[in-house]
Amino acid sequence: MHFLRQFRASLPLGLCWLLVGLELVIPQFLWAYDQRDLGRLRNFGACVECNISEADLRMTKLNGANLRSSDMAKTIFFSANLQVADLSGSNLRGANLEQADLQGANLEGANLEGANLKRANLKRANLQGANLKGVKLFGADMSEANLSGVWFNTADLQNANLSKSNLSGTIFYSTRLRGTQFRGAYFCNTHFGTEVTPQIEFRHCELEPR
Repeated sequence: MHFLRQFRASLPLGLCWLLVGLELVIPQFLWAYDQRDLGRLRNFGACVECNISEADLRMTKLNGANLRSSDMAKTIFFSANLQVADLSGSNLRGANLEQADLQGANLEGANLEGANLKRANLKRANLQGANLKGVKLFGADMSEANLSGVWFNTADLQNANLSKSNLSGTIFYSTRLRGTQFRGAYFCNTHFGTEVTPQIEFRHCELEPR
């Protein structure tokens, strides 16, 4: 915007005001996120119902942050610290959370369709009722997580750890499960397609409701 300031000095007053307006408006089209919302998050560690979609927050420390019901579609959280953060009801569609630390985070009802969570730490996280359709979870740790009612349709869970997780009402249709660990997981009305392997043990409840 520096060139606008230099140029407007040689123009009539009316055109100067026009250029001032452009300086205020043009930045709004350069980013999908709201810069004021991003500022609140960075300054206060909280921004409920905010728009930070497509922001670059890689390796940022956001542990304990309150981002409930926010728009974070395509936001970059690569290797970010989101331990015990509240992301419930948020839109994280297409977000990059690869290697992010989400241990103990609240993602209940969040939309993570198509997100990248490769090698992410989701241990003891709450993802009840979340949409994880098409999510990349290769090598992710979801041990002891609440995954009840989660949709894993077409997701990649190869080499992921779901040990001791709650899988009641979870849907695994067309899900890639090669090398996935289920030891000690709780199955109740869990829905699989043809991906069930002999290594999975079903206890306490029927696999499909009658």
